[in-house]
Formats: sequence, C-alpha cells, structure tokens
Amino acid sequence: MMNKPISDKDYFNRQVKMFKALGHPNRLGIINILRDGEHCVYYIKSHLGLDQAYCSQQLAILRKVGLVKSHRDGQNVIYKVVDPRLYVVANIIEDLAKL
Repeated sequence: MMNKPISDKDYFNRQVKMFKALGHPNRLGIINILRDGEHCVYYIKSHLGLDQAYCSQQLAILRKVGLVKSHRDGQNVIYKVVDPRLYVVANIIEDLAKL
C-alpha cells in the first residue's frame, strides 16, 4: 500500500536523491563504518583509505539528503546515521547483490 499518491513528484524525488546517495561505493562504505556508532572524519577516511577532503565531500552528500548528521566535538566533526532503519536497507541491498 502506498502512502503518497503516485503524482507526488517531490516525494519520489526525495527518494531518488537518497538512492543516488547510496549508489556510490565510498558512501556505502561510510554507512557500514557508522554501523558501530559515531565516528569522526579522520576515523572514516582512515578505514576507507580516502583523502580527508574527498571523504568530507561524501559525508556532505549523505548529510544533505538526510541520511547522516553531524556535530562538533572540539575540533572534530562527528558523524552518525540519522535512522538505524538505513541498515535494514543496506542489508537488503547487500543480500540482493549476492544474487
């Protein structure tokens, strides 16, 4: 059962933006790193082997679509997933990729 009428373009556009944000290997890697809690950019970039500026750009994309949020802790910016249901979606995508 659909909650929104099929003509609600804004509703579907928001969904498309989220899927696009998840459609990048480094952003999926970031989501996986955040499974065990909040982390700073340095921790995330170190685990993915990314440049800090590039990692920050990827986090900004995830933040812009509302999948992660951040807060400051001194000089560090700490990121976390907004809603843990995102991991359900990530798990489904992972299972589908095994087909």
